[in-house]
Order: sequence, then structure tokens, then C-alpha cells
Amino acid sequence: MKCLADMLRRASVLISYNSGDLYEVFSDNFAGFDFERTGAFDTQWRAFADSLSKRITNEDIILLKNFADGIGAGDTDSLKKHFELYLTLLDEQISRSQSDIDTKSKMYRIIPVSVGLIISILII
Repeated sequence: MKCLADMLRRASVLISYNSGDLYEVFSDNFAGFDFERTGAFDTQWRAFADSLSKRITNEDIILLKNFADGIGAGDTDSLKKHFELYLTLLDEQISRSQSDIDTKSKMYRIIPVSVGLIISILII
């Protein structure tokens, strides 16, 4: 997810300073996924989010799919605000995921010690 947030930040900067269209900006940044001008951007974005389904959680996919709602419908300032909103939401999601990882890693460190103690008690 951090990599995806970084790519969104890069795309936001490119849109702000380069004035490239969405297809161009996102095709250059998003892991080799080609966004073609022949189709609707939001449909292609949802396909991109679905392609990540094996690597990220369902909550993350829903967040990514919601990113496509309203993108490209306004001027550059509203687009920048849209990016900022979803970057903030992604950062929150990353924090929650990191917290989950920390909690689970503690649990996996405690389990072998607990099993060892139980076996020791049973032997005694």
C-alpha cells in the first residue's frame, strides 16, 4: 500500500505541474498497467484495483475503487483536493495495517513460548 500511495503522490504532482491527462499520468506510474484513452478512465481504474486483489485486502480494494468516483470531473484544484483526500485515507489504512502487523507479530512470538511452557508443565 505504501508503494501505491507513493505512486498516487507522484501522479498528483505530475497533474499539478505537467498538466498531462489522466491516462498519460497514470500509465506512466502504475506498475505497468496501461490506461488507454479508448475506454472510460474509472472503469480502467477499477480493473487496476481488481488486479491487485491478491496483494491487498478487500477494504483496500474498495478504497481504491472509490478513488475513481468523481476523478476528472472538475478542474485541477478539485482534482488535487480529491488526491489529498484519498492520500489521507490511504495513509490511515496503512497505519491500521501496520498496527495489525505489529499486533500479529507479537502474538506469533508469544505462541512458541506459551507452547513451551505448557509442555514443560505437562512433563513436570
